[in-house]
Amino acid sequence: MHKQKSHWQLNKTSAALLVLAIAGCKSGHEGSSGGTPTDPDPTTPVQVSIPNTISFLEPTSGSSTESITVTLSEALSSELSLTLSTTDVTARSEGTFKNYDSISSQVITIPAGSTSASLPLNILHNNLHETNKTLQYTISADSSDSYELSNALSTVTITDADAEPTVSFSHNNKVVLEGDTAQSNIELSHYSYKDITITLEQSGIATDDDYTSNLTSLTIQINAEELSSPISITAKQDGLSEGGETVIYTMNASGNAVIDTSNDTLSFYIPGDNQINDTGYVNYFDGANFDAQVSQPAYPNQDAEYGLDPADGAEHADGQHGFKFTKLDYSGNILPNSASDWACVRDERTGMYIEAKQQPIDLPSQGVIDQWLEDYAEDPDANPYPYSTESAYWRSSAYLYTWYDSVSTTNGGSAGHKNDELLADGPISSACAYSTNSGGNRRCDAEGYLANLNSFGACGVNNWRLPSPAEARSFINYNVGTIDPATVDYFPYIKNVSSVDTIYTQSTSVGATSSAWCMSTQTGQMKLCNKGTYQGVIAVSGVVE
Repeated sequence: MHKQKSHWQLNKTSAALLVLAIAGCKSGHEGSSGGTPTDPDPTTPVQVSIPNTISFLEPTSGSSTESITVTLSEALSSELSLTLSTTDVTARSEGTFKNYDSISSQVITIPAGSTSASLPLNILHNNLHETNKTLQYTISADSSDSYELSNALSTVTITDADAEPTVSFSHNNKVVLEGDTAQSNIELSHYSYKDITITLEQSGIATDDDYTSNLTSLTIQINAEELSSPISITAKQDGLSEGGETVIYTMNASGNAVIDTSNDTLSFYIPGDNQINDTGYVNYFDGANFDAQVSQPAYPNQDAEYGLDPADGAEHADGQHGFKFTKLDYSGNILPNSASDWACVRDERTGMYIEAKQQPIDLPSQGVIDQWLEDYAEDPDANPYPYSTESAYWRSSAYLYTWYDSVSTTNGGSAGHKNDELLADGPISSACAYSTNSGGNRRCDAEGYLANLNSFGACGVNNWRLPSPAEARSFINYNVGTIDPATVDYFPYIKNVSSVDTIYTQSTSVGATSSAWCMSTQTGQMKLCNKGTYQGVIAVSGVVE
């Protein structure tokens, strides 16, 4: 006879079976406690997409790899392989001005468990001003029930980084000898997708008999996606004895480009043959005065009737009467006649370069300077250099120098008077001052001054020297009477009453070697000056008698 089980025991067994039954009914799609990705519901495929549109800025140089994000609506349990490709719309993936690197069948693998990834696009700087460019970026993948490509194409816009180009001449000055050709270029800072037009204005003293040009018009076109246009001058070999001549081109308008105003002028200089300047004298002596306007039969063969001066015309923009000058800046670039600030003058008759002095500057007394030097030596920080203006105008027409030349073959047997070197931190005396950037030779003597001009390469010249007596007199206008109001004064500080009125020349007296020839800038008269006296200096370059 079997023993009957208790009611409690049956219930306990039934409960255990019930727990096992429930456990066995759990879904196989549930993840483990470690977060391992699971396959999505096959009835709802994972959505894979890229943006409909996206924009990138062109890099300012080189290239940059940008990213296009692909997103998954949920993670997959296995990796996903995408194939990438690009197609030009308005952008270019080939050639000199391509915008990006083409992609063709490039495969990117997205790891299992990821819901996004970065897809590459390499964008290039093409140095071309253009409109914004577009391309199509496409993804593709093998067919699957677990995912679908909900957006597989993105329109990518590349925003241009190049502004409208600037246009300039590749040179400011070109020298062309008779019978030769010189060339420069009108050039852009970078390329443009538009045609560029430049309108030139021509000036200068050369005529059509002196040269030929490759220009058929003063309106120049640089075609789209080109960088420059040549401009050349051929100087004719005419066999005539004549002075220097210039052909000057200036940009005065442009289309689709911005003019670089620091390089908008090109001058072709034809040296020709050196001439001797006339006196500038066009008035007549009438027996009592020297300012008669017409010839005097009683006093024939006067200077006013001969040479370059009589054929002066009414225009004196480049020098009154027979003179022809060109203004140059501190770098040697040609300036217009109307320029208010220039550093040198080129004499187109003789070919000589002449220093244009800076304005007169009053210097402190030596006692005041000595007191500052004493204070500076005791406490430099409390007594900084107070004469920066005087040093900035170190080429002032009012500064004075002794005559000194250490070279025995040019000093006539007497070197003259060498002054002491001025303090580097305070290069000033009661006679002259020097730039605080000067490297040495800060002496108030002619050799020291010329050494500074040459070390700084003033006006692009590094062989400045004192003029000969004839050269010094060649740029003096001896005419008397009213100055034509149209006359441009190329040497405003030579005859200025507050400037030095006597300048040294390079020539030593034969009979008195301790003296050198000086010239009055007011009258052009030559006289002897002891080499130890303080006089003015105007440097020249380019012509040797």
